[in-house]
Amino acid sequence: MAWQFEFNQPKARAFAQCRTVLEDNGYDIEVYAPESYFIVTTERSDHHLLQKFDYALVLVFNDRLDIYITASKYVYKRGSQLALLGREMLNQEAADRLPYRLQRKIIEPLQLSLQEYQILPVQ
Repeated sequence: MAWQFEFNQPKARAFAQCRTVLEDNGYDIEVYAPESYFIVTTERSDHHLLQKFDYALVLVFNDRLDIYITASKYVYKRGSQLALLGREMLNQEAADRLPYRLQRKIIEPLQLSLQEYQILPVQ
């Protein structure tokens, strides 16, 4: 999942403002690379029905700001899989699609905070 934002200010200033926005929204920064304009947050968890999602944000600055969500999900195994594969009840899988509710929960607070710094979504 990816979102694009545009900014009309120097890239270095927008980059610093994005770090502030992430920290204000409770994200911990794992990788902060000002020389390549790249930010990665630590993983966070969220539950949706019988699935648990771990996700991290990746921010990449070029001419625009691109925000990507990298995620994995944990799904309960069926009874037949438990008998064959052991006692581990959860199976971790890469998640290329997140529920819309979870996407909105992640991106909307960031979008509102970014708008305060005139970093706006691409229409």
